[in-house]
Amino acid sequence: MESVDDFVLEKFDKGHTRSDFLGVAARFRELGMTLLPTFVPVFNGLGRRSKATNDLLDVIAQQDLCENVAPIQLAIRLLIPAARDSSNCPTCAPWWGRLIPRRSYFLWKHADARVDALCHEISELVQRGEN
Repeated sequence: MESVDDFVLEKFDKGHTRSDFLGVAARFRELGMTLLPTFVPVFNGLGRRSKATNDLLDVIAQQDLCENVAPIQLAIRLLIPAARDSSNCPTCAPWWGRLIPRRSYFLWKHADARVDALCHEISELVQRGEN
């Protein structure tokens, strides 16, 4: 799923919407199946003030998926592939950092340094929990 924010899903041309996800979650419940969604909650907000991470947490809770989402899913940062053309998203380009050639993606920093610090803290908590 990656996000429940339609703006983000559209900008990254994901081909699905928040409503699609909610429909799939409902259908899984109807069928008695376990949905194990994956998300990418840490991104720059695409040049707008976004409450996408809080919204994601609310949706996970409202859909009764707390036990179905691996903790690491809450610390995953958006990867920008090296092949990605910044002209597709001009609002994204200013926060793209240097290319990491061996891994074929760009580093990036959030416009609000507190988000990067929170991501780091979540990652450490998840790592400690796994250990």
